[in-house]
Amino acid sequence: MHIVSRAILVSFYSQPAHADAREAIEAWFAIAQKAQWRSPADVKAQFGNASIVGNNRAVFNIKANDYRLIVAFAYRMQWAYVKFIGTHAQYDAVDAATVDQTQLKEPPWKSIPSAPSRTTRPRWPPLPS
Repeated sequence: MHIVSRAILVSFYSQPAHADAREAIEAWFAIAQKAQWRSPADVKAQFGNASIVGNNRAVFNIKANDYRLIVAFAYRMQWAYVKFIGTHAQYDAVDAATVDQTQLKEPPWKSIPSAPSRTTRPRWPPLPS
């Protein structure tokens, strides 16, 4: 799968408050990048704890369910679009079938006190590659 919006994942785990998610996010990314999923059933076969939520989206539990990752799939094209990454509490506040962090002015973790200043924070939303 070609993973779109990887910058969202990197921006998320680059925040000091979420640095503990880096290893788990990168592990998910490595698996997903090598995968050739053709259907939600293929996703479930590889990630049994993933939830299929409609709109060709799946929710992945990251780092023992401390974090949630929502990805939309274009199976025929082999594209996976990162739509959301956040804490379990942040996930509870969104609609998994429609959320799209790339459309937000700022990511939900901006308000974290330990986040770097605006001058050192990666650009949000990320520029298309």
